[in-house]
Amino acid sequence: MHIHFMINGIGNGHVYRALPIMKTLAKRHSVSVSAFGNAVKILEENGYPDVYHLKPFGDVVTHGVKVNVKESLLDNAKKLGPGLIKRVNDIIYDSKADVVVVDGYLLGLFVAKMYGKSTVTIANCTKLWYVFPKISKIVESSTDLFSKSAVDNSDAVIVPDFPPPFDFTRDNLSFFGGARKFHFSGPTALIAHKKKNAKRPLLSMGGTRAQQKNLDAIAELLGKLGYDPILADGSLSDEKISKAIAEAPFAILHGGHTSIMSCVSAGTPVILIPLKGYTERLNNALGAERAGCGVVLDPEFIDSDTLQIAIGKIRTCSIRENVGIFSRIAHQMEGHKRAASLIEGLEHKLSRKRHSAMI
Repeated sequence: MHIHFMINGIGNGHVYRALPIMKTLAKRHSVSVSAFGNAVKILEENGYPDVYHLKPFGDVVTHGVKVNVKESLLDNAKKLGPGLIKRVNDIIYDSKADVVVVDGYLLGLFVAKMYGKSTVTIANCTKLWYVFPKISKIVESSTDLFSKSAVDNSDAVIVPDFPPPFDFTRDNLSFFGGARKFHFSGPTALIAHKKKNAKRPLLSMGGTRAQQKNLDAIAELLGKLGYDPILADGSLSDEKISKAIAEAPFAILHGGHTSIMSCVSAGTPVILIPLKGYTERLNNALGAERAGCGVVLDPEFIDSDTLQIAIGKIRTCSIRENVGIFSRIAHQMEGHKRAASLIEGLEHKLSRKRHSAMI
C-alpha cells in the first residue's frame, strides 16, 4: 500500500506530529510526503529527501501580540489561485497513493477525494472560524460549510489527543454529525520523561517567529528570576529540543497543540501564552489548564510578577501529579501506532466495500 502525507508547513507542529505516524507506516508500506516551509527541512533531516514542495497556504498575519483576522484572510485569498490548485493536483496524481493523509492542508483532501482516494485528516481543530474570533455571520456560515465539507470528505479524522472527556482540544472540535469518524489516538509526538533541571525551563514561541519579541522579553524576565532558559528559536536540532522538553522543570509555550502534547508526554508542566485573537491556540491552552497540566497567561500582561505566580502554580503537587498521570497514559496509548493502524485498517475496509459494490 502507498500512503501520501500532505503537511502544512506553517510552524512545526503539523510535521512533528505526523512524522511518528509516517515512520511507523514506512516499516510496512511505501510512504511519500509533500510540504512547504521549514517542514521540508525537518522531513529531509528525518529521512525523507524526496519531499514534494507545496505552495505555502494558511499563514496567519500578526501585529505585535495580536492576530489580524482581515489581513490573514486577504493574504490567503490571494494565494488561493490556479497555480496552487494545479500543484496539489499534480502531486496527488504523481504520488499514485492509495491513501492520502492530510494534516493542515485541506485543499489536498478535496483533490484526493476527486481522484477517489481514501482520505484521512489529522486535526485538533475542525472549524475554521475557531482559529480566529468571529468577525461576521457571513464569514462564520461560509467557513462552517467548508469545515463540514472537510469532515464529510474525510474517511476518518485522527485527533492526536486524549479521549473525551480528557481531551485538551474539546473547545476546538465540532463533529458536524460525523462523530463516528473521529478517533482520539493519543499524542503521537512522544518524549520520554527524564530528571528535571530546576533552572533550565524551555521557552518556545513556535516556528513562525511571530512572537519573537515576546520570546526575548520573557527570556530576560526569566533570567532576572534566576533561571537560564533554553530558547527554542529555530537553532536547536530535533534531538536537543526533545532533550530540553524532557529535562525542563516547566515549558513556556505559545499554545500550539503538538508542543503541549509533547511536553505533557514528558511530564513537563506548561505555561501557555497564546497570541491575542488566536482562538484555536487559546482553546488548546485552556484545555491544558482545565486538565490541571498548566496555566494560561495574557500576552499583554507579562511581567516578573505574573511569571512568578504562574511558576508557583505549576510547581504545586496537584499539577505535577496531573501531568504525571497524563504522561503515563500517553506512553501507554502510543498514539503514533494507533493512528498508523487506523490508516492501514481504513484502506482494507474501504477496499472490501469497493470490491463488494463491483460484485
